[in-house]
Order: sequence, then structure tokens, then C-alpha cells
Amino acid sequence: MTFDTPSDLPIDRLTALLARLVNQHGLVSLDETGIDAFTCAPGASLLFFPEDPERVPESWDVAAVLPDLLKDFPQPCRAGVIPPGSGRVLRNRYGFKLWPALVFLREGGYLGAIEGMRDWASFLAEARQILARPVSRPPTVGIEVRAEVEGPSCH
Repeated sequence: MTFDTPSDLPIDRLTALLARLVNQHGLVSLDETGIDAFTCAPGASLLFFPEDPERVPESWDVAAVLPDLLKDFPQPCRAGVIPPGSGRVLRNRYGFKLWPALVFLREGGYLGAIEGMRDWASFLAEARQILARPVSRPPTVGIEVRAEVEGPSCH
């Protein structure tokens, strides 16, 4: 596939790049229906939330460096990719404000997020800090939300 024809929209090129992350680098493509089973498995997991590159060009950059970052993280992380449409639905669940975001979880529990693009050393330092944290609640807008029926949970 070539990317220099006028009919190639940035979102289509991002979709192709995300497919390469899945097919060549072992990341898992996730949406609202598969995310709980993926994140609740034992160990650490990372979710990559890109956005339409016309709106957030940094999505290209993070997608490009993600496979190498995963190799250099201080501990192994299962990695999943959340396409932009599903990401918009799941964003509030993890409390991040800026795109793209890398959300870190341990057995379904929130550890933290890295928002936007960073230089290599900053990515690794932040990942190291986040992976060493205990599980906590994701940040919210400050309004407690209670469900009458418990939703999907690992516990």
C-alpha cells in the first residue's frame, strides 16, 4: 500500500499502521468487548490509545516507537491497541485527558498513564515509575459515579 495518493486519509493510514503493530509486533487489537479479559490477565498490560492523526499528529510518533519502547520497559507488558472509535468510548474509564495515551494496568487495576509524545528517556523513566506503583483508581473529573449494578471486574 502506498500512502502518497490523495485518496489516502490519515485515519486510513493510521489504521494500516495499527494493523502492522498487531501483525508484526504482537500487539492485540482491542475494543469495548475484549478489553476486560485482556487487562485482567495476570501481570502488567499497556493500552495504546491513538487518535485521528489529522487532529493529533503525535499518534504517528507514539505508534512508531511503541514496539521498541515495549522491549526496553523494566518489566514485560502485554500490549493492546485501541482504535480511535473505541478509544473515544473508553477514554473516561481511564481518566486521561490528552491523546495519544499509554495506559498501564496490572491485573485490571489502574497504574497510570503517559499522555502525548515524550523523548525516549522520559518514556522509560515514566514507565518505570508507573509500573512500580500500587494499583489505584483512575483519575476522574471529581464526581463520584456509582453503578447500581456492578460492571465488568477482575475481582
